[in-house]
Amino acid sequence: MQIDNDFELIMVEDFIPAELTPDVRQTILNQLFDEWLESELNYLIHSEESVVSNNGSSLQN
Repeated sequence: MQIDNDFELIMVEDFIPAELTPDVRQTILNQLFDEWLESELNYLIHSEESVVSNNGSSLQN
């Protein structure tokens, strides 16, 4: 593995395969839900700003 201009040797002492346990599954689901919820809230907030901005400009005309 190269880091900057140097090379580093890494020895793998043990290989631990990934395991989808109920706890890991729930953690992944929670993280996906949180990301989805944040995305939806950001969309709604920006949609509201757009509606308010459009209504305000039409009132001035």
